[in-house]
Amino acid sequence: MTTENKAAPATTQGTGIRGIETRSIDWIPDTERHGKVWHQAPLWFLGNFQYFTIPIGFIGPAFGLSLAWTIVAGTVGILIGTCFMALHATQGPTLGLPQMIQSRAQFGYRGVIVALFAMLFTYMAFNIADQVLLAQGLHGAFGWNANLVAIVVTVGAALLAIYGYDWVHRIFRWTLYILLPLVAVITIGVITGAAGGVASHHVYGFNWTGFMAQLSAAAAYNITYAGYVSDYSRYLPRNTPRRKIIGYVFAGAATPAIWLIALGAWLAISLGATDGLVGVDSFRKVNTTRAARVITIVVLTVIWFVIGKLITTSAVGVVDTVLTLMLYLLVPWTVTNLIDFFFVRHGHYSIIDIFKPHGIYGVWSYRGLIAYGAGFAAEIPFMVLLNLVTLKSYYTGPLASDLNSVDISWIVGAVVTGVVYWLLTRNLDVAAEQSAIDASEAELRRIDAATAPGSHA
Repeated sequence: MTTENKAAPATTQGTGIRGIETRSIDWIPDTERHGKVWHQAPLWFLGNFQYFTIPIGFIGPAFGLSLAWTIVAGTVGILIGTCFMALHATQGPTLGLPQMIQSRAQFGYRGVIVALFAMLFTYMAFNIADQVLLAQGLHGAFGWNANLVAIVVTVGAALLAIYGYDWVHRIFRWTLYILLPLVAVITIGVITGAAGGVASHHVYGFNWTGFMAQLSAAAAYNITYAGYVSDYSRYLPRNTPRRKIIGYVFAGAATPAIWLIALGAWLAISLGATDGLVGVDSFRKVNTTRAARVITIVVLTVIWFVIGKLITTSAVGVVDTVLTLMLYLLVPWTVTNLIDFFFVRHGHYSIIDIFKPHGIYGVWSYRGLIAYGAGFAAEIPFMVLLNLVTLKSYYTGPLASDLNSVDISWIVGAVVTGVVYWLLTRNLDVAAEQSAIDASEAELRRIDAATAPGSHA
């Protein structure tokens, strides 16, 4: 097999649970597929069963939204965001590729840098926010040294990212068994009034600004997983039923998020809490091949640690700003990717060509890039970026001003992106790609045979 890129499907066996993940951006041969589909549920349950989720429930009350309306908005937002996430998860077993590598089919071999920028921002922002929230929260709650907490959290996240897929699944399941009963006890204590605190005297009700801010933040929370959710399903067997993947990912990701957002809203309104820990992590990952993987993760770790130490704003402000920016960047990408997978190419791709700069998908794919650009541009007039500490605007688009600062930008962006990409692909000759797909399947079968146990390739 000859390829034009080191990232092409490799023929060496992954190291699995014993060492560092080696299939960083490679295709996963059928002979290396392992794991059970139900493992997706505890993985994504713990992904959202963490401290970061609680302050999302502070956003609605910061705008004067009542407990009931905050829970409704948060629940609707989580359900919307999880739909995007679960649909992306089905791409893993079908293609055996990391999500961003698969996006080359929509944006081109080089053009995918647009989506990669959005995902790099998301990865860094989440880790920075986790570091800030945990360090400040544990310091406020127990007096722990904030610098030491930040270092431990950062090093732990980096190690987990370096060792990768199998270790993430295994450690997440272990951690879930420990945390689930503890948080259940805390929740019961908060609701029954055993957690203490000072009741809030603010008057809460309904307003569209607060409702959409809460809904958007909740939707963004699970949409942000869309860029790498298939990275954690691509090791499943190719014939894994899509309905099962969707069901387990949906249940795993939505349940804890709705639970903890509601808990956060209760803390904010009933106890006057401004910090989830004082009122009463799991870690994100990045994929890369041994030496390159370790170097990349270490560099990113240093960057997010330094940035995190420079942030002094409140928890609710960090959460809302981070999630809002991630939503703006990711929505045009996720819509483009899903429409292409389910409605344009129907899940049929030439894996080999995805790894070729001059393959059938091109270096720069104007269809995906134009659709992304149009969608993001359409969001700008409707964007609302607020400082939730002062409730003053960083930026409010002209059309958002006409809507009393109700942020519907990501909805507009999703519609525009979808329409533009659909129209641009009307003249795409998908049938002409079939010969390349057939050749790719033949080559992948050869790789499967070469990596099978007992082979001498």
